[in-house]
Amino acid sequence: MPKQRSNSPADRETMLARAALRLLAKEEWAKLTLAAIARAAKLPLRDVLVLMGSKTAVAGLVLRMLARETASRYSADSASDDLRERLFDVTMMFFDVQAAHAAALKKFYRALQVDPVTLLAVRGDILGIAGELLALAEADFGLSPRLQAGVFAGVLIRAVSAWRHDEAEMGKTMAQLDGDLRRVERLLWRKHGTAAPDLSRGSPVPAGETKERWGRPRSQKKSAAAKPAGGWRRAGRRGGSRPR
Repeated sequence: MPKQRSNSPADRETMLARAALRLLAKEEWAKLTLAAIARAAKLPLRDVLVLMGSKTAVAGLVLRMLARETASRYSADSASDDLRERLFDVTMMFFDVQAAHAAALKKFYRALQVDPVTLLAVRGDILGIAGELLALAEADFGLSPRLQAGVFAGVLIRAVSAWRHDEAEMGKTMAQLDGDLRRVERLLWRKHGTAAPDLSRGSPVPAGETKERWGRPRSQKKSAAAKPAGGWRRAGRRGGSRPR
């Protein structure tokens, strides 16, 4: 007997998000309709309308699906002891997840840039993703969660903008993300001039270890090596391509 497809709301949302990305590979976001997305997902439009009232809501589904896939792929077992390093690694995993749908997602982000109504509608989803990435990196402390997510959401939006115009190696994306994280580090994790608490699993990261992990002096940050098969976090331990 064939296995029946789950009809849970979460599964239907994932099906709609994936269907939207498949359509975006061939069509612009502005030309898509909710009915077309429902057909591509093989779901009755009447059932989809129960979940959402317009195509705008599908934009939020796409963003939340990316966050879920990032959480499922990220492992903290070998994460860095340094807060900023961990958040960098988690965010780069977020971009790794998007690689399979890069063309569609770059169209999608470009559409959001010129569609302020949809962008306003998904602001809660963007803040939610920022909060989830902070939590994955065990960096969600210091400021109030909402304020901290707002600060990091700005960093994430700037990284996405760089990624839209980047090559497969993501050198521009890494440089943008690294620079912005350095600039907001004190705001994210330090309060009233006091240092953030030590969350390391062992001893603090020794001076100079960062350069050894990523193997790149600051003067070379504009060039990037190919993305390693094992991901950015593992590459760091072999002397990978993160700009310093």
